[in-house]
Amino acid sequence: LVRLTDDERRRYEACDVAYRTFVAERGYRERYDDATTAWKVFMAETRRSPAARRAFRAFREREGLVTLPSAKLRETERLLRLFPAETALIFCGSADAAERVSRRFAIPMITAHTPASERKALLDRIARAMEQTLGSARVAIFLVDPDGLRFRHGAAPQLGDYTAKIDGVPIGAEVGTCGAAIVARRQVISADLESDPLWKDLLPLAREHRLRACWSTPALDIDGKPLATFAVYCDHPRAPTAEELDVVNRAARLVAVAIQRVRSIEALRTSEATFREAFRDAAIGIVMAAPEGPIIEANAAFARILGYTQEELRGVDLRTLTHPDDLPLNVTLREELLSGRRDSYVIEKRYRSKMGDSVWVRNSVAMRRDAAGRPRNAIIVTEDITRQKMAEEELRQSQALLQVASRMGQLGGWQVRLPDRRMIWSEQVSAIHGLPPGANVTFDEAIASYVPECRPAIRDAFERCVAEGTAWDLELEMTTVQGGRIWVRSIGEPVRDEAGRIVAVQGALQDISERRRAEALLRESESRFQ
Repeated sequence: LVRLTDDERRRYEACDVAYRTFVAERGYRERYDDATTAWKVFMAETRRSPAARRAFRAFREREGLVTLPSAKLRETERLLRLFPAETALIFCGSADAAERVSRRFAIPMITAHTPASERKALLDRIARAMEQTLGSARVAIFLVDPDGLRFRHGAAPQLGDYTAKIDGVPIGAEVGTCGAAIVARRQVISADLESDPLWKDLLPLAREHRLRACWSTPALDIDGKPLATFAVYCDHPRAPTAEELDVVNRAARLVAVAIQRVRSIEALRTSEATFREAFRDAAIGIVMAAPEGPIIEANAAFARILGYTQEELRGVDLRTLTHPDDLPLNVTLREELLSGRRDSYVIEKRYRSKMGDSVWVRNSVAMRRDAAGRPRNAIIVTEDITRQKMAEEELRQSQALLQVASRMGQLGGWQVRLPDRRMIWSEQVSAIHGLPPGANVTFDEAIASYVPECRPAIRDAFERCVAEGTAWDLELEMTTVQGGRIWVRSIGEPVRDEAGRIVAVQGALQDISERRRAEALLRESESRFQ
């Protein structure tokens, strides 16, 4: 994430050796089995003890130590603030724990064998975070083939099939903004695609997806080799502001880190200092515990979940925090982890908060081991699922109320199964049509229920959904079986199977006649007073 010069790296490594020497001199190394634990305990003491801080400063002055440049530390902190959860998890030190976390957050990491589907999920999450940050812009991440010759789809949450059409396109200096950025290995801005010569061959595709501007930033590895390009698209001509460029540049660096994490474990091992920063700022709870159970360190998120301070949790045995009813299973899994019969586990359990309340969590637990296979410490990634558990219970209790709300809101659901176009709909849709519950109608009969002038619109929307997967949201007029004319809101979307094929179209139908009448009365009233 932070690129160091050779000189900076040598100085930083020298600092690391010197710090470990200081820890040993103070006796911490004798009390703990590994230097990492000793260092963490020492750092905790320096935060509490002025004498320890003075001793440490004296040692630094005696050795003439120089730390990582402050500017690069600030850059790291800005990245962590922009993408707290993603950055922290990318730097998670346990492959097993991280993979379990990815099942909930769709974030692959650590292992070099991560499949492409998980890699896409990570890039998609970064792209969505950037779209939220930039507002109306759309983001795409194009991967570069290992041979550096072609683009491959990475992520594009809001660009439909655009990236699929770019997938496999040869990279060239005149192949769009992204091609130019990859070849030049620098950021390229196309403020207006209509007049930019880089887009002369891709202009029809850009027009199809309403793209008028593109800012492309290459994601480079530590050696400057392009891994991907981070592209921001706008639907109107414009150049980025300085602030936007700063955000995009940092996002491109985050993409580079993520891709390298997948492609090469050794290339993406981070320093303990970076791990501590990510551990501290992670948006989910993370605990490092000794094999026998006491907490070595808990991050702020974990402390918030249970209502303690981080200092109060240090040294506390996790078993004492566990709800008594959940302890037997937890103990069994922990023993299997210590013995090596399992590498990790995921468990949903309850903790007791400082106030005595039960807190439901999903724990992903993995044991870090030394070269001899002996347990070093456990990494527990904790997600507070109390609200989810409460929501599940409330959902079970609210089914009857939802049925009542559906009737009162005159909102029903429907589905058309393909290829025979068999129609299925709810009782409320039958009621909207003036039919009795359970009435069977054909697809053509459903279309015919719309007034003649609206039938082409609904049929065209349905056919485009079947052919292209395009959703619709229309307000149309229809006729009930009793002959009354009503206004409805029709919403439809495709249903796909595991292979991505469209196998059905489903949606909702709502009677909005009252709203339309109210709007008409309001317009009439406004026109009367104008």
